[in-house]
Amino acid sequence: GRRTPRWRDWLGGYDPWLLLALTLLAVSGMVVLHSAGTADAQLAWRHGVRLAVGLLLLLVIAQMPPPWLRSVSPWLYLGSIALLLAVALFGEGRGAQSWLRIGPMRFQPSELVKLSLPMMLAWLLHAQPLPPRLGMLAAALLLTAVPVLLIAEQPDLGTAVLVAASAASLIFLAGLSWRWILGLLAMLAVAAPVIWHFLWEHQRNRVRTFLDPEADPL
Repeated sequence: GRRTPRWRDWLGGYDPWLLLALTLLAVSGMVVLHSAGTADAQLAWRHGVRLAVGLLLLLVIAQMPPPWLRSVSPWLYLGSIALLLAVALFGEGRGAQSWLRIGPMRFQPSELVKLSLPMMLAWLLHAQPLPPRLGMLAAALLLTAVPVLLIAEQPDLGTAVLVAASAASLIFLAGLSWRWILGLLAMLAVAAPVIWHFLWEHQRNRVRTFLDPEADPL
């Protein structure tokens, strides 16, 4: 058979184009942060250190066998939900009550959901015929709705939308029929006025600024 190129051996089997894309994305993020933070070098440096730690964790997790990751997905999801419930009871933060303090450590459980929810949906759908049937689709939507609503209640609409988008992307890649996609979009459009009614004023202002950026020079 074909031999793997030496440079791929040197990378340990990682996809070089994926690593390059992630690196460029991280660097561009640091540039934007440096600009938005009034050119604060310390802010960019601390962010870079966190990115380096995240990269090391990525390389470690990438070595774990997929069957093992699949086996822990339900427990990771349930743990994430438990942490979100703890945030609802004991959370802290300015504006959004989205931080949880455990001893000296302070973190946002919603960040964990960005990983645990797609893993849980993959666990649910991996052994099912694709595209997913109505029952599986309903189960996937229920699993998605629980953390999304808990995060939106903090209130952290931005993270809730990102979590919902990650779930929607996975369901789409599972081969969801365009008929279902268009139907869900139509339902979302119909529900938009109701959703708008329950948004906080600062969340509405974000939507207004997105639609008309020149309305707010800052």
